[in-house]
Amino acid sequence: SFCGKSTILIASALKSHNGGKLYAIDWHQGCPSMPGFGTKDFKSTYDEYARNLRQFGVANNVVTIKKKSEDAAGDVPEEIHFLWIDGLHTFDGVKADFNNFGTKLAERGFLLFHDACWTEWQGPFRLIKNEVLSSKNYNLYAMIGNTMIFRKEKNTMGAVAKNVLCAFCEFVSGNGRPWHKKVVSFILFRLTTHRTSLFHDWNK
Repeated sequence: SFCGKSTILIASALKSHNGGKLYAIDWHQGCPSMPGFGTKDFKSTYDEYARNLRQFGVANNVVTIKKKSEDAAGDVPEEIHFLWIDGLHTFDGVKADFNNFGTKLAERGFLLFHDACWTEWQGPFRLIKNEVLSSKNYNLYAMIGNTMIFRKEKNTMGAVAKNVLCAFCEFVSGNGRPWHKKVVSFILFRLTTHRTSLFHDWNK
């Protein structure tokens, strides 16, 4: 949730389609990468988050769970149809979110990982490679920007396609990337996003 940007976008889509409730999980005390984290000067993001939800008219479409994600699984229904993972970006953090909430995902439900590709972050894609791409139960649905979207259905990705995807994602990731990796990352970001935007069949 943080300050509510992705929460507002998803909740707005639900609202416009008379959809269900969005369960937004965040303890609103920040993370180690945020300036001032762990000091007395750090301010909770909750008030700004709540204000933004009211401003965009989606407060009634969101169930806010003010907890760390590892403590919130019991507050989420046993069956969900959409899972957006964008918490702590370490491998262990992403794995915990996937393990705690992935089992709740309904058949043909959507599983999304933010900062999973064409980025310096390595944790999300490492989890995807180990747990999702290798699973027979998740199929790559689309790639938009830094987000990878899977659907809970039979995995139809072949070994060659998987190996190529892994090679490119792992090549461009990592802290302190040299300029040529950033250029390749930017090109792949644009190519996959435009391809998805122009040719993806969103009705399948």
